[in-house]
Amino acid sequence: MINEIKRSYFNPTQTLTLVSRCMSLLTPELSESLGLTTVAAKCSDNMNVLDASLSRTQKSEYTHKLKELDNKCDDAFKMIKALTKAYRYSHIAEEREAANLLYDVMHEHIQNVQELGYVRQMAKLKALDSELSKDKYKAAIARLSIDVYVSYLISCRNDFEQLYIEKNIAEADKKESVQTSDAASMAIESLMALTSIINANLLIAPTPEAQELATNLNSVIEAVSRASK
Repeated sequence: MINEIKRSYFNPTQTLTLVSRCMSLLTPELSESLGLTTVAAKCSDNMNVLDASLSRTQKSEYTHKLKELDNKCDDAFKMIKALTKAYRYSHIAEEREAANLLYDVMHEHIQNVQELGYVRQMAKLKALDSELSKDKYKAAIARLSIDVYVSYLISCRNDFEQLYIEKNIAEADKKESVQTSDAASMAIESLMALTSIINANLLIAPTPEAQELATNLNSVIEAVSRASK
């Protein structure tokens, strides 16, 4: 008998791996002899829909541009943080005071900002922009002569936010009939339907071919399940 497929174990990419590996075990002759032709065709169709959906997500025209802008924001922030940290050891008291003021506000608002997702990262940078527009911080920035780096960070953040909004609008406007999560559900449901028919064959009229197929399918299911944990 084929073991139960625990669908909650698999994300869409892992679902595609599972279904494609299972389908690779089925030959047309074996499908016909076990009465699997129709459900196997449906399973194959759903697998192709999932594959196409994942490809669209991975190849979004905005993905590369957003990554570039995100890297620019990260680099600008690292530059400001490094300069500010260095000025904390200045022999000039006014520079130390300005550096400590800026360092504290950056630490407060965006500690470990590079580790956050896009939305949270940009929200925190926007909050920092608002703080830095206050007179005491503007004076500190001018004192350390890092205006150009702060302006560049704000510009990168604004460009990223605008492109992210454009991406969301464009994706909302697409006439995609099947989302990736839905495609994954349909693919794994059709695979479960296929394994149910095979199990029924094993109960009613077991054959060496069906038993061998069940053994091989169990090996695939176990391997992919183990890798997904």
